[in-house]
Amino acid sequence: MKKSIKKLQFKKTGTALLVLVLMLFLGSCTLITNLAGLIIHSATDTLYNFIASYFDTTDPDNAIYGSSNDLSVGFDNGNMVAFWDDYGDYSYCLQVDKSGAVNSYDIDAKNCELDLASKGYSYTDDLSLSLYGINSSSQDTLLVNYIYDGITDKEYQTYTANMSGGWTDLDRYIATRLELFEMFNYIIIFQPDMTVLEEGGNTYYCSEVSLFLGYDYLSIYPEGTKVEDAYSTEIASAISAFDDSAGYNYSHKLQDNYVECSIFLRFSYQSNPIYTTNTNTVYKSENYGLEVPHYNLAIPRQRNFEIDRVEKTVTVQTTDQLYFALKQGYRPLCLPGSNAEYIYNHMRIILSKIVGDITPPDVKMHYIYDYIVDTVIYDYVFTESILNNDESNSPEFFLYKCLYLEGVFGFTNEQTFDDKSCVAICDGIAKAILCMCTIEGIPTIKVSGTSNGVAHAWNKVNIKDDWYLVDATWGNERKENLSIEVFSHDFLMVADDPSHIEDKWIDYPSARFPYNR
Repeated sequence: MKKSIKKLQFKKTGTALLVLVLMLFLGSCTLITNLAGLIIHSATDTLYNFIASYFDTTDPDNAIYGSSNDLSVGFDNGNMVAFWDDYGDYSYCLQVDKSGAVNSYDIDAKNCELDLASKGYSYTDDLSLSLYGINSSSQDTLLVNYIYDGITDKEYQTYTANMSGGWTDLDRYIATRLELFEMFNYIIIFQPDMTVLEEGGNTYYCSEVSLFLGYDYLSIYPEGTKVEDAYSTEIASAISAFDDSAGYNYSHKLQDNYVECSIFLRFSYQSNPIYTTNTNTVYKSENYGLEVPHYNLAIPRQRNFEIDRVEKTVTVQTTDQLYFALKQGYRPLCLPGSNAEYIYNHMRIILSKIVGDITPPDVKMHYIYDYIVDTVIYDYVFTESILNNDESNSPEFFLYKCLYLEGVFGFTNEQTFDDKSCVAICDGIAKAILCMCTIEGIPTIKVSGTSNGVAHAWNKVNIKDDWYLVDATWGNERKENLSIEVFSHDFLMVADDPSHIEDKWIDYPSARFPYNR
């Protein structure tokens, strides 16, 4: 369960890049899905479709945008909790009505949740909740009402159990729209309960996950919308809001009670990228001119990283799992010998060289930005040749390192690091910024959207309680008609600008002002 939705959210990619969510219909199912105008109706056809991609920015029909949570009831480690987004300059009073018996609970400002179980409420109870904001003059303002419909013992046991691997706040009871978006991220990246299918000489990796939609998704849509249409559009919206690179078949089914559903995903590849382009031999970075990077690669220091103070842990194997764990606020436990272990340790070594424990957060952010911009070359060959030649209809498309942390840090197939092979697109670059900042305890999100009409990813960081835009992809400017990138600080901790248009699915925090460096 995500408690403070507006504080940490996510998404995608570069100067000429993509959101890269490739859809393939799940051939073993016979369900009908209408997604972005593509009607899939065959049980055997394999169809490819980009959602909000480099080629197609079509959104699902009747799409409703945003992920804010006014007030919800969900489960954290199986514990029943009411939670909401921060409304601003308020402390709160939550009134809970159970069968006409009303209790009021005062809650400190910024503490946007109440443990309902500790107050004697059960998941089987039908509850009516009213959230009031209390300002500095002690005046109450009704902010929102919410109805929680009790669930059965069987539903509780089935849907509120934590996902495996160490998660304490990720379960299949979907309390908010954002949780649906996050669950799709989780399923795609971790492929829970995976089975292996051999079909037609090909190997597929399949996951089927049952969910309970605990939020009133029908109320999001205009009056008169059919519940099946609202549900289908919610699923399509979750897919469109997916903020990383992946290819898969998918389908879904809604049960007759309109709250239980099944999600089917099938993958034709495993998540360890192996392919590179020759970008690093064609292009190079140049640090001439007025601006130069300010970091220094010193002898590694003995460090105390903020991530090591985090008590919640989760097991990871791939670098996308590593990224997702850090994004969700967990300390990763990397499987020995995995790509995640190599790259997690490599990032820690880099950080131990460029910053120290007492380095201020803004300077840490500055040096992380400088290091990534200085060492990583944008993968123009991938975007201008492989992508534009429409090789995306092959599972191998999603095994290019430029989409992942492997490309950012020049990780070879021999499990070594080649500093001359640090090549990535904006998706991989934005993941690296988030991971390195999170290791240092700097609140960071990955933002997806478009720039110059092309899908793009960048970051926002929180320094001294304010958010700032960081675009390390644009920190290198390609000289026109030349194979040269030139270093720049123009997109280090700046304000939102018209050239970065955020996707509408996620409620990102605003970067109002540039940082006074």
